[in-house]
Amino acid sequence: MPHLFQSTCRYLHGLGLAAVAAAAMCSGSSASAALLAHDPFLMGGNLALGQYTNGQDIRSKDTAVTGFAATGYTGTTANFQGNSAGLSTAAAIDEAGGSMKWIGVTSATPFDRNVTRQLSNAVATTSSNQWWFSSIVSRTATGWGIAGQTYVVGGVTAADGNGLQIGFDNTAQDANPDLVLRLNGVNTVLAANIAANSSQYVVIGLQVNTSGNDLISVWINPASLTAATPADLTISTLNITDSLTPFTQSKYQSPAISGEAFFDEFRLGTTATAVTGVALLIPEPASLALLGLGGLCLLAGRRQHR
Repeated sequence: MPHLFQSTCRYLHGLGLAAVAAAAMCSGSSASAALLAHDPFLMGGNLALGQYTNGQDIRSKDTAVTGFAATGYTGTTANFQGNSAGLSTAAAIDEAGGSMKWIGVTSATPFDRNVTRQLSNAVATTSSNQWWFSSIVSRTATGWGIAGQTYVVGGVTAADGNGLQIGFDNTAQDANPDLVLRLNGVNTVLAANIAANSSQYVVIGLQVNTSGNDLISVWINPASLTAATPADLTISTLNITDSLTPFTQSKYQSPAISGEAFFDEFRLGTTATAVTGVALLIPEPASLALLGLGGLCLLAGRRQHR
């Protein structure tokens, strides 16, 4: 099996996806030039292979990962490290390739923190009216529930920070943060009260409308993944970008105190097949009318946090 899909394949099999879906993604035939950026966060000492050193601030690593500029990370703190243990101790995933660890701040004075890495010029100038992003996120029990916490999210954005980011929000300041999607500075809850030591696989499709609201479709821990798998959430009431070249960087951020979280398998592409191995479909506008309010009723009652 080509290395490109190994880690996510283990995760999908662990979730019990349908055999046909797992086969489509993991057969080795689904990789595509439309996959523009990918970082599996491998641990090791070979920078030429895109590996990171366990426990060290990965902003210092100018690794040869797919689709990123060779200028390293920038950011405000050293709270972003390589972690050879993989995504926590989640039972749903056999992840041995490592992950990015956001250590979090649990006692210091709150302050804005962010870590960014520029996409390569070839990626940043790619024009498409359809974009796909996926990642795996996980949290531990460490730090969550402390007064003053807000959130930690990561993903792909424009230079102004707007884009597609996923992570955890603990505005409620309890011990179980919510899985959230951050769009235009607002966190929309995808799943409430995420248990410690569990992994979440999120796929996002973006249909760009250069003259109005864009269409965002989200798949969350799908029990099966085929071309016909419906999105768990569809939003058609927000304008993410007016550009067909919307993304320039990866960005991970926490505006104040946060607990510990992990990010893995960053993937950005212009087709669902390149990112997931399955040709998922973004609903047509006519279909959205049947869903009502752009499909937001699929998550009725779930709240938003600013």
